[in-house]
Amino acid sequence: MLESYMFPEKLKKAIQLLGDDVNWKIVELLADRGKVTWQELLDGSGAVHAKTLNFQLKELIGVGLVDRYEVGRSLEGNTGILSFDLSPWGKDIVRGLQSALNTKQNE
Repeated sequence: MLESYMFPEKLKKAIQLLGDDVNWKIVELLADRGKVTWQELLDGSGAVHAKTLNFQLKELIGVGLVDRYEVGRSLEGNTGILSFDLSPWGKDIVRGLQSALNTKQNE
């Protein structure tokens, strides 16, 4: 008898987020370049506004696909340099999807 298997919610949410064109562009950019600054993401992601990019990043970070780094933040609260990269889990997911897409295109 087959065991009942529930599709993991975290994976379901990640796949839903990657169905958005801006989110997919963000993770592709991170997969290609590695750690990049917020400004590089804004310039290369296709996000029309900074608010859009902030919203998309918050969602991608929340589900665990992207990690956020901040260097240089002072005790006075001055913002340091923000950068982002795919999390290890995010790298696995994106590489798998890219591989599947490449295989499909070569058929």
